[in-house]
Amino acid sequence: MKTLNFFASLNIPIYEGYGLSESTGPHTMNIKNFYKFGSVGLPIHGVMQYIDTDKPGTDGEICMWGRHIFMGYFKNPEATRLAIDKDGYLRSGDVGRIDSDGYLFITGRIKDVIITSGGKNIAPAPIEDSIRNELPFLANVLVIGDKRQYLSALLTVRT
Repeated sequence: MKTLNFFASLNIPIYEGYGLSESTGPHTMNIKNFYKFGSVGLPIHGVMQYIDTDKPGTDGEICMWGRHIFMGYFKNPEATRLAIDKDGYLRSGDVGRIDSDGYLFITGRIKDVIITSGGKNIAPAPIEDSIRNELPFLANVLVIGDKRQYLSALLTVRT
């Protein structure tokens, strides 16, 4: 976000997009007249997406569908079965949310998610980034809390 904020302060927009090698290019794009700061844009024409989550309105796994999605991993049907669901949606492994205008925001990775004792999925990276941005004297920030009632942060100070 520092880079985006820097260029925005100079009135230079950065148009982000989102895609995977498995989606053979872009899935969402920000463009001149359809742009939302901090998002990776709207879905390109002809594709669909949804957020796989137990609680509507919360972050979850980004799932995408369209003709741009690959047919599968070469000679690896098991990996393909895990990546593409029965409806043909690619499970990205990325965590995000879609706002009320349809813009996609990336908030983390599935493998980087903490699951609390209450079953809530929390991406630690945005929390770590926020702490680091607010307290620049810190050298390292690590958020922990898997299977716990609360999160904790381990901090080291620059020397």
